[in-house]
Amino acid sequence: MKSKLLFLVAALSLGCRPEHARVADSASATTNDGRPSATAVAQQGGVCPTPAGGLRLGVDTVAGMPANLSIAALRKLCASARVDTLDEPGFSTQALRFDFHGGTVWAVQNIPNTDTLVVSKPAQSWEAVGDSLRFPHGGLIPRQLGQIRAGDSVGFMSIDYGDDSYGAAVTLCRVPSLAFFFDTLPAPADTTLQPLAGISVADTSSYRRVLVQADTLVRYDARHLCARVAGRSTR
Repeated sequence: MKSKLLFLVAALSLGCRPEHARVADSASATTNDGRPSATAVAQQGGVCPTPAGGLRLGVDTVAGMPANLSIAALRKLCASARVDTLDEPGFSTQALRFDFHGGTVWAVQNIPNTDTLVVSKPAQSWEAVGDSLRFPHGGLIPRQLGQIRAGDSVGFMSIDYGDDSYGAAVTLCRVPSLAFFFDTLPAPADTTLQPLAGISVADTSSYRRVLVQADTLVRYDARHLCARVAGRSTR
């Protein structure tokens, strides 16, 4: 079981950067990106307009943005999009940041041998945080762990408080494309898997970030873990 968890965490991280990797500034990361075209969405007080379907986190579309677009094309969708740096366990990575009313979404790249965004390539993963995020089907995503558990207990949590780890993550079996990361979760505080049904609906832990798992191997592994761990859960 431990080896399978390590595989899941490794896949979620999408590969670590060398420790000496230099974090590029916004100017160099946007070289040759150009200004938004005339068809770009107008900036509204420094935030992007909320799409008609809300801030849905899907594999193919994230907050109304096609996930397969290049970074340059994504930047043209919102005039207030900007380059940002995300701190991941053991390394930092570059991302294009979109601020919305009620949420922030990052289009993330972690391309070897470069510390800047490669604007001709698409994002390799997406991350988000906020109070207005939605599941792919449109339902509002609660911020607190107990609220997530109350809405759907069929899932699992992986806990690893070791060095260079995400700490704790929760996956819902009905939505294996999403992983919710927490800084802390209840004991046991070691590397293990637990059914989500064991979490109290009164737990007020708030997730730090949501990862959209676009990698098909990661989603396959999540389904496999669901069959072995969350399949024993009862509502």
